[in-house]
Amino acid sequence: MHNLLVKSALHNRRTEQTNMGKNKKYFSFINFLIFFLLSTTLSAQSLSEADSLINQKQYADAISILQELKNQNPDNASIAQKLENAREQQQSAEERYANALQSGLSYFNNKEYGKAKDAFETALSYKPGASYPAMKLEEINRVYKDPEEEKAFEDAMARADELMNAYNYQEALKYYNEALELKPRNVVVLKKVKQIKNFVAKQEAREEDYRQALENAATLFAEGYYERAMLQYQEAALIKPDKNLPKNKIEEIRDLLSEKREIHQQYEAQIAVADSLYMNKQFDDAKLAYQAALEIKPSETYPVNMLSKIDPALARQESLNTEYLQVIEQADLAFKIKDYDEAKALYRKAMEINPAQTAYPQDKIDEINMIAEERESNYDKYIAQGDSLFEAQQLAEARIEYEKALNIFDKPHPNTRISTIDSRLAEQAGQEERYAQAVEEGDQLFAEESYALAAGRYRDALNVFPEREYPADKLNEIESFREEAERKQTQYDLTVAKADSLFEMEQLAASRNRYQEALEIMEKDYPQEQINAIDRRMQSMEELAAKYKQMITEADEALDNDLLSEAKNLYQDAANAFSDSTYPKEQITKVEELIAKRQAQKERQQLIAEYQSLIQPADSAFEADNLTLAKSLYADAANNFSDSTYPKEQIAKVEELIAKRQAQKERQQLIAEYQ
Repeated sequence: MHNLLVKSALHNRRTEQTNMGKNKKYFSFINFLIFFLLSTTLSAQSLSEADSLINQKQYADAISILQELKNQNPDNASIAQKLENAREQQQSAEERYANALQSGLSYFNNKEYGKAKDAFETALSYKPGASYPAMKLEEINRVYKDPEEEKAFEDAMARADELMNAYNYQEALKYYNEALELKPRNVVVLKKVKQIKNFVAKQEAREEDYRQALENAATLFAEGYYERAMLQYQEAALIKPDKNLPKNKIEEIRDLLSEKREIHQQYEAQIAVADSLYMNKQFDDAKLAYQAALEIKPSETYPVNMLSKIDPALARQESLNTEYLQVIEQADLAFKIKDYDEAKALYRKAMEINPAQTAYPQDKIDEINMIAEERESNYDKYIAQGDSLFEAQQLAEARIEYEKALNIFDKPHPNTRISTIDSRLAEQAGQEERYAQAVEEGDQLFAEESYALAAGRYRDALNVFPEREYPADKLNEIESFREEAERKQTQYDLTVAKADSLFEMEQLAASRNRYQEALEIMEKDYPQEQINAIDRRMQSMEELAAKYKQMITEADEALDNDLLSEAKNLYQDAANAFSDSTYPKEQITKVEELIAKRQAQKERQQLIAEYQSLIQPADSAFEADNLTLAKSLYADAANNFSDSTYPKEQIAKVEELIAKRQAQKERQQLIAEYQ
């Protein structure tokens, strides 16, 4: 709309010149009307935009718009009042933001994380786009659990467990779902929900399912698979809640599993102590605490990972990296706003801070040098073309080239040549002709949006006739365009800088929104390239998540089907592909424990059979009163099973009987000799 109106005004101006003043008053009125309507429409749109920004608490942007409107409408009291109100609201919000931020930091330093969380959330409400309180909230979430949320979760779980133990599975499912709303990824709750759904699904074939569940449970119990046996007994109890056998067996299994849970609780308690020491930077004590946790559960990876972070050298490197990244961020901002000298100095400072990370700042320095070389090259090209045209007496064309050079570097040579050209042009033609030519060329350049060059031609026209309004009006209009372009450029640079910062913090969705805002401000390649990169990365993340889910589902199904070796291999594949995920590693440990238990049970049964093969013949010889053979067999059993007391006790009994019989025999011999 704006371009159409401008072109219309230009057309009217050319018509005015062509007709040499004919109907001049009529077209001047049309021009005035067009620009008045344009100004009124744009002002209304800008006010609406400013109100929207104030409602979103984006006071700086709103004030910029209102200030622009006030400059264009200095007598408008309503705009002035809105501007004053916006500044007051901004000052109030800044004060409240600072107070809330200070309170949050105080609470955080005193480890009052609940109050700190409320304070930082309050700060964000006053400045929604602020990154620092958002960063502190993320840090709090890593070390602090909301008591109300935890209590609600524990209450829901307690009620659900109570109902499940009472075999009221439908009600239990409702409370487990409440717990899932609080912690959607909690493995325990997901397993409980899955258990209940499996139980309910099997109620149709009640009698056969009950018998099969008891048979499966008995087999699993005999083989030592207590958790799976309990699932079968729970399924039987669901089918026939009035039967005591499943309930009794469930209680028996719970007693067997209590020892394992106690070990897990000890481990969790030790980890909690270690994490608290780590967060308080008591690294020596934290190291001992993580090592103690490893002694409880040697296969856990979390303590190992935390131990690797406690090295003081790592802490120093982290501090170094923080300072390096801060300087890089400042350099990038300077680069965005084309303050190349400042950017270059900051990139060099970053290289001095961390010599191990010089690739990026050196690349940016090289890029700045290339930009400088390109500007020098363009300046030399325009000067050469201007000199050539000047020598050929093509003064107007030469002047344009010198103007182009001046737009790059304000040096004496182009200024001197332009002065010379202006003098010669003044001598070569009459004032009216020079004025008309300057205005015509200015209008042409203006239409082509070459505003700097157009301004030069309008100034040429004013040098001929300083009292004429048209060139002055066009210069004012160009100045307005320049200020608007600078404002848009500044807004664009700030928006891109915010987007880049969010992108570096991996806040992809927020970063994408900022790049989209920058694209709406100025249609440039960089924001669109970043948006495309974010879309590709988010799609890649979704594909990885789907792949991980498929791998875990296959592994879980193999484990549910008791295919332990296959399940272990599948979990290992998932752990290799997604090394940051702890679930497949935990499942590998669980599968290995099941395999080890089965192997131990098998070996125990073999030992029992071997023991019985020795004891039974010994008992038979003992019962047949063949004491010498019995003693020999018991001795074999005692030698092979030194921990067993029974063969040793039997040997003692045999020796006692042999001694008694020997004493009786001797006594009888004495009696016979006496008689």
